[in-house]
Amino acid sequence: MKKTKEKIKEVACELFNHQGLAEVSLRDVAAAMNRAYGNITYHYPNKEALVTAIYADMLHTLQGISKTIGVNEDLLTSILLAPKKTFALSLQYLFLFKDYLEILRHYPELAESARKSNAARKDTFLTLLHQMQLQGTVRADIRNAELDYMMEVSGVMRTFFFVNLNAADFQKPSLEADYVASVNRIIYPYLTTKGQARYMEILGQW
Repeated sequence: MKKTKEKIKEVACELFNHQGLAEVSLRDVAAAMNRAYGNITYHYPNKEALVTAIYADMLHTLQGISKTIGVNEDLLTSILLAPKKTFALSLQYLFLFKDYLEILRHYPELAESARKSNAARKDTFLTLLHQMQLQGTVRADIRNAELDYMMEVSGVMRTFFFVNLNAADFQKPSLEADYVASVNRIIYPYLTTKGQARYMEILGQW
């Protein structure tokens, strides 16, 4: 049996995903669990504490996935398939993407934590892109500022993809493939001829 704190996060995440972060209170979580409100606030004194704990879970799993990039496969393959590896995780914590503006407005500490983790992610990927320049798959003439911009746009595309989904989209068999293709299109112009050929081999489409 799951511990109460874990069950609270699980139920809250489901409610946030289906109803939206702004529409769900701690009392709603308590009602969904058939628990007293005080039982919820004993573990999470306010909604921000609960949302922050859920975000920390997602980040921990995401960091584990990030450590596998470049392990047992070339860097371009790892980077292009990273969205596929994280797709299920993104759906599990869908509200963190769909309600990102809500988080920015009303959860400043969590928003700052997200900014720091995104900055660390960008630093990691910038190092990988520099390695790919040396390997001849990313164009050598691309400057750091352009690579940084590319990663900014990539992050926006990831968020927008989930924000733009409607209920019917979740039934599409191609949803994961659509996501992988959408996120990766931004990198294609930055690749060398060699890199673009590998891109087509890995993804099978532009």
